[in-house]
Amino acid sequence: MIRTMRLGVTLAAAGALASIAAFAGTAMAGGGGGERGALVGGPFGGDGGFGAATFLPALGGANASSTLLRFVNAGSAAGTVTLTLYDAGTGAQVATYTSASIASAAGLQVTLSQVISGATPTLGSADQTRVYNVAATATFRGTVQALLNTGSAIVNQVACGVGGRFLGYVEGPGFTNVTGAIRLSNPSTTAGTATFSIRDAATGTVLGTYTSASVPAHGNVTVTTAALAAASSPVIPATTAALNIVQTAETARLNVAHLATVTGQTVASNLTPACGLHD
Repeated sequence: MIRTMRLGVTLAAAGALASIAAFAGTAMAGGGGGERGALVGGPFGGDGGFGAATFLPALGGANASSTLLRFVNAGSAAGTVTLTLYDAGTGAQVATYTSASIASAAGLQVTLSQVISGATPTLGSADQTRVYNVAATATFRGTVQALLNTGSAIVNQVACGVGGRFLGYVEGPGFTNVTGAIRLSNPSTTAGTATFSIRDAATGTVLGTYTSASVPAHGNVTVTTAALAAASSPVIPATTAALNIVQTAETARLNVAHLATVTGQTVASNLTPACGLHD
């Protein structure tokens, strides 16, 4: 059965959704709630049991080309995501969009503008600036994020809290104009490390294994994906655009977060929270 998850995100509230701070070790506002979530289903462990998530309007308007939708397939088989677009003012259904097939353990990013251009029935240029409520369904269990690239930061528009041990679609060393990173925070009283299986987000293929440096008790360590790729075994190509990062072991109870910084800027967004997609 396909279950429905409603996405309607208030872009005007982006400034209030503060998960932004410098990479350097200070805690990020709103970062704690989403840094350690349930394990996702399929090859990564038991079903996450996410439950449906509902948000307020609206997606798009003048921001269609800078609104990013990221889908991650945490199931055991390839599948697709279907988006139903509704007019945010009237609630009338406007169109539907079905993604390309997403492999197990893989991810896909599309802009809202691409969704509008690829929707059925065909939409016109005026529809690019319409404000939408979006309902997302999937043929797999996984996650969806709605992000806004403001030019100075990438702001996470969702607050579902799914994430943590499985970080989907993290900007890799080959990602353009954004530096991806993971932050390991240690709230325990003993130092510890974490080990991760690193997958190509485009295909779900395992690229290598990464074991972190020791994270001191009550401390944290931030690693860019470029550094992570270079330290993985085997070394992950520097051209890899996006990674799915799956924690497989730890020697202390560590919190793991996905951070992203737009090139030329000095602040990072915490992109860890994501919303559940269901089969």
